[in-house]
Amino acid sequence: MGHFAIARWVAPTSPPDILLKSMLIDILIVWGKFFVGKALFELETFGYDPHRPKAGITYRYPNMGWWLIHLAAVSFVYYLGNRLWS
Repeated sequence: MGHFAIARWVAPTSPPDILLKSMLIDILIVWGKFFVGKALFELETFGYDPHRPKAGITYRYPNMGWWLIHLAAVSFVYYLGNRLWS
């Protein structure tokens, strides 16, 4: 989303344009929703005991590594599409 917004800037930009006419607000909302949803998911999956260990392989679901690997994979696919079909 960030690259899409930056690639389509309208030429002179001002701070209100960056804030209101770009995808910055959308990106902030999506990240906020992701972290709230992840916190609720972990509370439901691992329980409410803070001393319970979170065991598991870091790249396996439902750990944070799973999300990071998919973020990297989706970014790479977007990069390839942008390079190959531009």
